[in-house]
Order: sequence, then C-alpha cells, then structure tokens
Amino acid sequence: IGLRVGNWLHSCADGSDLVFPGCKLPKSHRVPCGPGRISPAHCLAKGCCVDPGTSSCYYPLEECTADKHFVFAVPRTISVPPVDPASLVIAGNTSCTPVICTSEFAIFKFPVTGCGTHAFVVGQTTIYLAEVETRARRNMQSYGVITRDSPF
Repeated sequence: IGLRVGNWLHSCADGSDLVFPGCKLPKSHRVPCGPGRISPAHCLAKGCCVDPGTSSCYYPLEECTADKHFVFAVPRTISVPPVDPASLVIAGNTSCTPVICTSEFAIFKFPVTGCGTHAFVVGQTTIYLAEVETRARRNMQSYGVITRDSPF
C-alpha cells in the first residue's frame, strides 16, 4: 500500500507491527482507530498507534495501516494562495470530507478502496490514488460565475 501526499510517498508492508513516525501527534490531530477500548496489541495489529498514557488507539498520519485506510493531513499552506481546509473534498465524491478540520489543516480518513479511489497495478505493486480538490463556492450572475476560491 502506498500513499502519496503532495510530493511525498509513504509506504509500508501490510500487517506489520511497527511504531510509525506518524504516531507523534498532538491530541487535536488524532483520528480514533477501532472501537472505543481495544487492546494495545489489537491496535498495533491494525497498524495504528497507542497512547502510552491513556491506551487510546488512533491512526498515524501519512502512514499506511494494516486495515487499509488513507489517513493524511492537508495543510492550508499547501498551495499559493492558501487553501481553505473546510472547502476540501475527495474529487468526484463530495461526501468524502475531512474527519478533522481546523483553519490550519484538514485530516482525511477513508478506506483505500472508498471515496472513488482509483487502483493501478504495476508489476506486483498496487497503487491507490485519491485526488483532493476544493469545493468552490460559486455565485451565479447574469454575466457569468464569480468565485473567490482558487482551484486546488
């Protein structure tokens, strides 16, 4: 499984019990992984992170998980001019919106086969592609359409 965010490609082996660099997250950036209270061993088996203080289970950012989910952040400063994180959706599926959204970033989480993701097989590698775009606000006028949102 691979995940491309911007110019970065993150990959991992399915089913590994690794502690991912994406686990070092502030609590405001954590997306719960699994039901309320699962064991730390089950959490790690899903490819998720365990908070050592609370034993809560959450998805790592910019990493692959054994339960095959995309979990990634899009900062508002990813483009010039900056993008409005609240306007971001997965292309072709406006119901696929961020699970966490602030004025500074949007965090998405969905199955690699969900939200209109495209799958490509190259040799023995499967590449999953999901495109993020802005949902532009449009004002229809008699002389045309006006929008203040820049495309992303």
